[in-house]
Amino acid sequence: MNDFQNEWMIIHGDIEKYARFSLIIKLFSVLVSVLSVAYTIEVWFAVTFILVLWLQDGIWTTFQKRLEMRVVFVEQKLQNEADKNGTAFQFYSQWEENRRGITGLVKEYLLNAAKPTVAYPYVLLASLMLALN
Repeated sequence: MNDFQNEWMIIHGDIEKYARFSLIIKLFSVLVSVLSVAYTIEVWFAVTFILVLWLQDGIWTTFQKRLEMRVVFVEQKLQNEADKNGTAFQFYSQWEENRRGITGLVKEYLLNAAKPTVAYPYVLLASLMLALN
């Protein structure tokens, strides 16, 4: 296996781990909602906590998206076997190059949080909590 193939295997595993952690955050928000109703916790507190979890999931998804960008780069390199310029294992360099400052980073987090696969449980749970009030 060459460097790009090894890197692809490592990053692919990490992408899958990020997907699992995103699911855990979603499941935790469901648990928070159930416990909030069961123990009659203040709605504003429960909704705020759900919104914080939603933003955290958006941040987590942003990290996953950056890994996906690197995997695509590695795959392009693997397609071109003639390319032997030693650019494997440049993930952190590319990460730094793609960083867009504080405003860009916050925008990236919010855009990822707005994706339907990230947003669906939080919108539903926050709405449910408000409706139960």
